[in-house]
Amino acid sequence: MADTTRSGGLAVVASMTDSFPQAIEHYRELLTYVKSAVTRNYSEKSINNMLDYIEKGSDDERAYHCMENFYSQTLESFQSTHNERLWLKTNIKLARLWLDRKEYGQLSRQVRELHKACQREDGSDDPSKGTYSLEIYALEIQMYADTRNNKRLKVRCIDIEGLAQANYLTVGFIPASAQGQVRGASS
Repeated sequence: MADTTRSGGLAVVASMTDSFPQAIEHYRELLTYVKSAVTRNYSEKSINNMLDYIEKGSDDERAYHCMENFYSQTLESFQSTHNERLWLKTNIKLARLWLDRKEYGQLSRQVRELHKACQREDGSDDPSKGTYSLEIYALEIQMYADTRNNKRLKVRCIDIEGLAQANYLTVGFIPASAQGQVRGASS
């Protein structure tokens, strides 16, 4: 476990000194430990800490591209290890980042991909992934509220009410900023 701490620490130090290629290389090394050397919980916590740190420092263009590279490598690693839970959580985290940055095109693509991942083969929502679906719907509703897309907002809220009636989700998570717009859209 000392090696994972060393590698993770090197990625942080490299990113602090603006050596983004070095940070990416050390992060790639850290991701190799996800497959076998440490527990899933330890690897998830370490990776989330790294992603949080890199997000905070991604103010300029170079840092922003480094952050995108970190997420890309993380998602590839989780997909190759068939760790669907961590893949979903990381994608949702990335979608939140796109929402915070008001990157609605990126967010829209991310939300579509996440919806597909939370569906059964027949296209219906998978109730075992209800928590993830709830987070995805909340992100989507916030995006529509932020962009004042009342038509899509109303449709999505109606979809969610249908899911609640099917006992997949409980309604009540619609952000306060979106609730007024939904009422206004229905008039």
